[in-house]
Amino acid sequence: MAAITALEVIWSYLGFEGPALVVPLVVMMVVKFVLVAAGFMHLKYDLALVNGRVFTVLFVFGLTLAIVVYAAMIASFAFQI
Repeated sequence: MAAITALEVIWSYLGFEGPALVVPLVVMMVVKFVLVAAGFMHLKYDLALVNGRVFTVLFVFGLTLAIVVYAAMIASFAFQI
């Protein structure tokens, strides 16, 4: 986690702008979020449940939906006429 956070801070100071700055930061954020959720929400033990990976699938669906809604909101502000 600390290495990803350090990489995020370094990336933000490299002077990139626009998508070159935001896209890698979002990817690193999602990776870090999944790692934290897998550890603290015990998703790594989800396979032992009766229904297999049902909670992991629901978690990934929710995360994907949140990213799509966020991207749509950003796009709606970016392309205003």
